[in-house]
Amino acid sequence: MSTSTQSESVELKPPDDHLQYYMNRIHKLSPGDPELVTCLSTLSSISQESFVRARYLGDLRAAIKYLLAAVSGTPQGHSDLGRLNGRLVPLYHIMFEVSEDLYYLNAAYEHAFASVVVTAIGDPELGPRQKEMAVVCVSMYEWMGAEKDLNLAIHCFLASLDSTPDRLPPLSLHRIYNGLGTSYHFKYGRTGELEDIDVAINYFSKVIALTPIGHTKLSRLLVDLGLCYNSRYCRFGKIEDLKFANRFSLASWVTFKLASSDSAVVCQRLGFIWKNWYTRGDTLENLAVVCNTFKTQLLKMPKGHPKTLALQTTAGMLYLVKYRKTGNVEDLDIASRSLLEAVAGTPGGHPDLKYRHENLGICYGEKYSKFGDTEDLDAAIRFLLKAAKKYPKAHYSSPTIRWNLGQCYMQRYHLDFELKDVEAAIKHSLIAVTKTPREYPDLAYMILTLGLAYIERYKILGYLEDLDDTTELFLDALGLAPDGHPATAAMCAGLGTAFLDRYKTIGLMEDLVAAIEFHHDAINGVLPTSPTLPLWQCTLAQSYSLSYLETKQVDEWKASYEYFKPALHSQTAPPQMIWRMARIYTSQTQTFTSKQLLMGYHVALNSLPTLLWLGSTIRKRHNMLIQYSVPKFISEGVWTALQASKIEIGVEFMEQGLSTTYKQSLQLRDENSLLQARLPVLSHKLHDISMQLQLLSHTLDKSENYHILTQERQLVVSEIRQQPGFGEFLLAPKYSKLCQAAEFGPVILLNHIGSIADAIIILSPSTPPVHLALSKVTLLGLNECIEKLKNVAKDISKHSQAVRFGRAHRFGGVSSGQTLDSVSSWIWDNIVEPIFNVIYKNGIKDGRLWWCPSGSFTYLPLHAAAPLESSFIQSYTPTLETLIHANQLYSSKPTHKVPDNLGAIGVVKTSGSWAELPSVEEELDFVTGIFGEQAEQLKDSDATIESVTRVIEASPWLHLACHGQQDPADPLKSSLILYDGVLELGQIMHLNLSKAKFVYLSACETAMGDPELTNEAMHLAGGFLAAGFQGAIGTLWSMADAHGPRVAEVVYDSILGKDNIPDVKMAALGLHLAVQKLRMEGAPLYQWMPFIHLGV
Repeated sequence: MSTSTQSESVELKPPDDHLQYYMNRIHKLSPGDPELVTCLSTLSSISQESFVRARYLGDLRAAIKYLLAAVSGTPQGHSDLGRLNGRLVPLYHIMFEVSEDLYYLNAAYEHAFASVVVTAIGDPELGPRQKEMAVVCVSMYEWMGAEKDLNLAIHCFLASLDSTPDRLPPLSLHRIYNGLGTSYHFKYGRTGELEDIDVAINYFSKVIALTPIGHTKLSRLLVDLGLCYNSRYCRFGKIEDLKFANRFSLASWVTFKLASSDSAVVCQRLGFIWKNWYTRGDTLENLAVVCNTFKTQLLKMPKGHPKTLALQTTAGMLYLVKYRKTGNVEDLDIASRSLLEAVAGTPGGHPDLKYRHENLGICYGEKYSKFGDTEDLDAAIRFLLKAAKKYPKAHYSSPTIRWNLGQCYMQRYHLDFELKDVEAAIKHSLIAVTKTPREYPDLAYMILTLGLAYIERYKILGYLEDLDDTTELFLDALGLAPDGHPATAAMCAGLGTAFLDRYKTIGLMEDLVAAIEFHHDAINGVLPTSPTLPLWQCTLAQSYSLSYLETKQVDEWKASYEYFKPALHSQTAPPQMIWRMARIYTSQTQTFTSKQLLMGYHVALNSLPTLLWLGSTIRKRHNMLIQYSVPKFISEGVWTALQASKIEIGVEFMEQGLSTTYKQSLQLRDENSLLQARLPVLSHKLHDISMQLQLLSHTLDKSENYHILTQERQLVVSEIRQQPGFGEFLLAPKYSKLCQAAEFGPVILLNHIGSIADAIIILSPSTPPVHLALSKVTLLGLNECIEKLKNVAKDISKHSQAVRFGRAHRFGGVSSGQTLDSVSSWIWDNIVEPIFNVIYKNGIKDGRLWWCPSGSFTYLPLHAAAPLESSFIQSYTPTLETLIHANQLYSSKPTHKVPDNLGAIGVVKTSGSWAELPSVEEELDFVTGIFGEQAEQLKDSDATIESVTRVIEASPWLHLACHGQQDPADPLKSSLILYDGVLELGQIMHLNLSKAKFVYLSACETAMGDPELTNEAMHLAGGFLAAGFQGAIGTLWSMADAHGPRVAEVVYDSILGKDNIPDVKMAALGLHLAVQKLRMEGAPLYQWMPFIHLGV
């Protein structure tokens, strides 16, 4: 070989650094030079090889960049254009799979189309290019759901298969079969046609036969085949399909490698299969092993990683199944947390998001069923609706989602009894029933939900067609269901309810007989531990009660009572059901006597603390009080007890219904000295849990373990009750304890139901309580008084210079005197005077006296109705226990010569638009002057939320002189107006006030309650008592600014007394004397009526 030839040969041979060589070459070549395209194409290949070795995305981007440049440099119509576009397709598709950015997927589609469209029929490259086009279309369908993309994918795969079948290498055949299996599985999800899933199974079986053991794709192929059988099971419910699904999933699991590129997909699809498998079969032990395996793998994974999200989804599904089998709340919490994190980490539009929404919705539904927290129910509906919108209408999962939605809407209906919820339940349940094959095993449950929704709509609208639809549905379903089907008993119960409702409408005895027969069939068809059994017993008892009224047969009466009794005392029924059954029982006034009906009220009120679950926020518990009409029901119970001459029971009932959430706050704070002394370990444990729950009860941002905390607290309380001497720990107190509230003076409880009003007077712990029927009180008169008082409050505020409801700077032109006089006279004539007469007759002429009103009586200024010469010093207490507790605190905290310290807080002018209060400065100077060095004063700019909070927690004695406001819509938002913002009642109740003794709230509206929560003392003054103060002075509405210092002077003179020794109990006398002084000076009623005293 010549030197020149050798030299030329060496010159053309690229150096070891190919990349640098070709980059240098392209800089030397001019645009249009054919070699430029070749060099760019080669650079792309080098970059692609580098990406395959190192998985560095920069190499992949470079490969795409060079190929794009090559495409741009190739003339239109050139034979290489199809090849270059075809090479770009897998690069863009890989980029999409890594980034999940739809830009790259659309680019892959565009280049795939450009590649195929220029390739002639018969060209050997047509098949491979159609295959790449099909792969991209599958991804397009998976992410965007357009049916045209799925149809195009199938068409291209089949065309690729048919183009050159003899020349296709095994790898190409592998990808086509795999793609066709996936595409037909997706098509089955759209059409629900059995033929499509059979085709998918056939193609996956073929591709697995071509795949050698140890192949990296084998695990995914096996799970995909298993998923096809699982999908067929989900639609038709045949256990053989589920067994095949599990067999292939186990084979997939054996070959599974977490490090593989498909591990996230495999993991999630295993979860779909095992969710059904462990629900229908296999052992709990095996399920626990699988759950622990996924939980362990999760601990090794970084947050937010796609594989982590798949593991979380699978773990969530499996732990949810485990919870359903074990009832262990910890399993439910793991499921909830895993699925919530999976959803939070999944970007919008991701194809897996719908599955995660579905499972999270189901999980929240389980949480609601367990704990009754309506936030969980709302979340369940929200996530299930999101899932339902993303699934094709004919998808095999769609009926199940719709059924779950129907159940959730029915649960929400039973909370609010709104027609829109029962209509939504019918809508979704009807879709579920019509889209489900008749042989599907869960169809009976779907029919059950639909039928029960029809029954509830009938109760609202009264359309007999709904009852006819129900009976037709259930009778048809009973014919379909095999013997022993779990839903049979429930459908019998539904038929019994439908016939019972028909009887109530039409009055045909044959319907009532049918109702009794079907309910007997229902009860005989379930286990004694079934959670639905009590409700069916209750409905059967109601049917027998109606039958007794028709026939007057004693056996019917006995049967009614015998079925009501176990229903009401069920240990398996949730509190919502207990409350509902008690309402049904206590409505049977024509069948049972007042004494017999007391059982229902006892049961309902004992369930109230569980119904108002501690894991819910106070706001949620308040809403439940309204939803369940708790105040009205309690008033009925008190009246029933009085009719039965059981006055003590009437007191117990009233106490259980007063300030329920308030008392729960006290329970969480009360450390119980006896418990500490005798059971210190349990006392410490209860205290720690209670403090955590107290923090959670005042915030919407609850931690994930609040359900567990509530359950732990219940277990600790149960353990304490098993100890000698603690059998009634935290249970509703008996009258023998409640009567201690009258140790220092009579306590008057007021109750009314409609126009029936009663007073119960506890004269002393040793004297039997006295029942006084307030026969002059009418509902009309009571409502007129309340309306007048509301108008007066508005009028006073209107004529004050305060910008909003606040402590009035000046009164002028108020024309409400006559109205208040008439209201006061009505209260005196119809309520106060008759009660005072009873007290006088029992030898009590003066001294302390406490009002404990309920219902509409809580609006009335009862203390202001007595004449000037009355010697009673009147106070209020939200509950009897509150007064007992305050007296115990008073006795346990020693009285010092000088208080520990006093916090005096005042705001003359805020940074907002509130009116100035010039008299506040004088008031603060006077109060701090009394306490001297022990007083800490915060005024104006010093009275910030942070500093005031600090002083409140540190001060046994507290004086607040500022604006205040009541929030009727949300009582926990009632607040004191400070220099830099508001201090809300919810925040105050959150504080630790172990040193607290007395608070003087020299601000307006600090003792006004919520108009819808008349039995809840959730105003500022009540909040301070709940937080731990022994006594409080507050105001009902706007007060004159100038009166603040005058009233405070008399109050503190009484508190300190002649010996200058502060005494909390003397605050009530001080307020009494201050008001007497104003009255003697001729002050109009509206100026002294607002002041009230609460506590010791």
